[in-house]
Amino acid sequence: FRLIRVEGDSMAPTLDNGDYILMKTPRSRFKPRSGFVYVVQHERFGRIIKRLVHTESGLFWFSGDNPN
Repeated sequence: FRLIRVEGDSMAPTLDNGDYILMKTPRSRFKPRSGFVYVVQHERFGRIIKRLVHTESGLFWFSGDNPN
């Protein structure tokens, strides 16, 4: 497990700026599930925290919870 501090408001109201989350490294047979929150290494933005909203043909769509 790793302790990660949330930066920004893209996941509000679920996670607020300054909150802490525990990140668990997935097992080798990990199957991502829609609706769950994941920490993802993004090639442009670095480490981000987003909700998985859809998977199709090995592609993943993530979104923040903040309606704004």
